[in-house]
Amino acid sequence: MPTVNELQLDLEPRVLAGLAGPDLERGRALLGRLAVDWLDEARAGGALASQVLTILRSDLERDAGPLSPRDRLVLLEAEVLDRELRVIGNESFALGKQIIDGQVDDAAARARGRDLLSRVEAIAPRVDALTLESRRVALRRQVDDAMLEALYAVERKAMSPRLSRYAQDASAPQVR
Repeated sequence: MPTVNELQLDLEPRVLAGLAGPDLERGRALLGRLAVDWLDEARAGGALASQVLTILRSDLERDAGPLSPRDRLVLLEAEVLDRELRVIGNESFALGKQIIDGQVDDAAARARGRDLLSRVEAIAPRVDALTLESRRVALRRQVDDAMLEALYAVERKAMSPRLSRYAQDASAPQVR
């Protein structure tokens, strides 16, 4: 398994080619964040760690290949945002399920919901600023779901579609 630095140095020529100055530094920082996440994800894959890393690497190289240097920088930003939103989305969905199942104190749930909401609100402008439309649209859906779930924790009103499905399944009679 490579180190973060080795992985980053391996990807730089293909992903950061054509960037200079502040854009190159930003690209290196984003690539470093991805490398850390990728290695964590690969290690979690156990015996399949090298295959997980190979897939992540090849997906990025495939997506970056036809793009201009500037768009590759936007792609890296989108990849980092996607990973940040997955973490928030997993937390917001888990909190929503705990609320539905009655497994969390109301005041604690509202406090956690406010924290999640502030995190989503901080990321939303970064998502909206992405210039790769397909990435922006996909990430905006993640923002909207996490925001609805956080708002549900705070206000107990609207739910995301996935939390609504969970609530329906949780209230359905169990067939034996």
